[in-house]
This record gives sequence, C-alpha cells and structure tokens, in this order.
Amino acid sequence: MSAPSRRLLLGLRLREWAGWALIVVEARWRTMPPPLRALLRGVARFGPIRRRIRID
Repeated sequence: MSAPSRRLLLGLRLREWAGWALIVVEARWRTMPPPLRALLRGVARFGPIRRRIRID
C-alpha cells in the first residue's frame, strides 16, 4: 500500500486548521470590536463559513 500524497495530507491539515479557526472566531465573536465583526460578516457572505458560524 502506498503512502498518501502530500497534497492530500496538506488538504487535510488545512481543513483541520480552518475548523479550529472557526471555533476560535465563534467563541470570541461577541467580544470582537464592531469593525472586525463587520469585516468577518462580509467575508462570511462569500463562502461556506456562514453555514458553520452562526453570524447574526
């Protein structure tokens, strides 16, 4: 059996890091300054992050 490719391992690692980043952002959402919350809300409109973080 061959070893997994580097691209696969990198993709899995990036997915894991993104998951942890979402957890941190969600945990600190209410304490963030309004300009930063507005920026994150704008970014969330463009991607699947909106489904993962309950942004009001």
